[in-house]
Amino acid sequence: MLKRLFFLLLFILCICVIAIVVYFNFPRLQTFVGAWFIDYPDLVVSDDILRDGGEYWEMVMDGENQIGFQRTIFRNEYYEQQSRLMLLRRGMRFDVAMTTVSVSDAEGFFESGKLRVKAGWQESVETNFQASGDKLVISAGKSESVIERVKVAGADAVIRSLISKPMLSGEKREIRYFDPSQMRVIETCLEAGGVRTSSYNSAEVKLLAISARSFIDGKMILQSRYKTDRGGNIIYSETLFGDRIIRTFRTSKKRASAIVSSKELSEFSYDGEIFLDEPIISSSELRSISFRVRLRDGGLEEKQISDLFVDSPFQRVLVIDSQNVVITVWSSVGSDSAWYGNEEYVVGGVKNNAEVLGEYLMSGSLINLDDSRLEVLLSKARLEGLSVWRKVLELERLVYGSIRSSSSSVGFASSSEVLRAGRGDCTEFAVLLAALCRKIGIPSRVVVGLVYVEDLGDDESKSSDGNGIRAGGKMVFHLWNEAYVDGIWRPIDSMYGHGGADAARIKIADDSLKNDSISVICRTILTTIGQLEIKIQK
Repeated sequence: MLKRLFFLLLFILCICVIAIVVYFNFPRLQTFVGAWFIDYPDLVVSDDILRDGGEYWEMVMDGENQIGFQRTIFRNEYYEQQSRLMLLRRGMRFDVAMTTVSVSDAEGFFESGKLRVKAGWQESVETNFQASGDKLVISAGKSESVIERVKVAGADAVIRSLISKPMLSGEKREIRYFDPSQMRVIETCLEAGGVRTSSYNSAEVKLLAISARSFIDGKMILQSRYKTDRGGNIIYSETLFGDRIIRTFRTSKKRASAIVSSKELSEFSYDGEIFLDEPIISSSELRSISFRVRLRDGGLEEKQISDLFVDSPFQRVLVIDSQNVVITVWSSVGSDSAWYGNEEYVVGGVKNNAEVLGEYLMSGSLINLDDSRLEVLLSKARLEGLSVWRKVLELERLVYGSIRSSSSSVGFASSSEVLRAGRGDCTEFAVLLAALCRKIGIPSRVVVGLVYVEDLGDDESKSSDGNGIRAGGKMVFHLWNEAYVDGIWRPIDSMYGHGGADAARIKIADDSLKNDSISVICRTILTTIGQLEIKIQK
């Protein structure tokens, strides 16, 4: 009897050991068993097909309005996401199509990829990525650059991590990957909360809530929330854009793509207006203006808050505490090329450095220096005998007088498209002025930030005196330029044509548009929209 009992216990022990080994090495079984013993989601929408390759469709929602769809494809180490958004921009239809491809090697590291973007009537812009040894070659149009390769996963790393090993309540996970759409390494921190009952396709289901924060070089660029089924599939997501939430959720191809034929489109923009308590009187004539900027979230270290803005020859950033910063901006209007206001600014490493300045002279799909129409426009400028700074001011005047200011149905048109259309908003003015400067050998770049505009709205609820006129102005997102003159980056703005840039603005970031990427501009807007409060510093 004892012998039989001994062998029975030995048999049970062996079964337990085998079960433990299998459980910790096979995620599917781990998820299945977990569903019995913990409060875990009980819905598997895709039946786990993504573990071995498959595809799914998602609707993209802005509030209650469908504004687009996404199709995602998995094939072993291959990942492709196609998205299409149909929006209205100030009453004009604004279509954006983007395809991101990411291919990983046998070890799971990013090996190659592709980013293709088409907005409105602009030509499709394609950027290719190819790892070669310890380098990553990035090519777009006629431009090519080489950067150091960082061995991290591809753009699908978060999705693959979740479906290969679904998260459990309370678990934290950090994932590093290369995102072609940002052209940078991103670190996403995931934290699983509890299981919540959600309404999905008219049914009540249990989904695991996961918060996600994405960082580039320590700066948070996105904050999202996911809901996953017990197979780790992201069934629902929310991404925060200031005070707006963009949602996606799994659905059928038919339902997702129905937006293509829809005439009921959503008005969507990144204007991000920040109202001031009082107007700036004669802003274009002031030599300098100081702004007190408060970050609503706060809790940042001094370096992190200073990194949100830029010290430059015409802007000084003084950090007060984890939420407040004072930014003094000087006007560059005038013919004196020796003037700059921030005497504490140190150029360092830029002056006469051909290697560094080279990217600010590049031609590409967005800044096309080979377009014959650029030569025609340039022939109208009177440049002979002028100093470099006066040439820049002449080109600013030329763009101001040649392009009609209007809303563009393209998010970021190329210089060739601006020349063809003869109209555009601040992005089009900035791209064309950069092209003209580079065409005559002057390094130039675009700047993204906030600029002051008068607010003459008729909303009485916003009026302090009840007459429908708001007693103040507002800061709005804007693009302008900087040209490299006499060793200094000097701001200019062809949208206003003042002969330089006035002081009623705050610079947040600049970009050469190297490899035709607008990722720096997008990151800047996503990081700051809805986060700032601004007052005039007395």
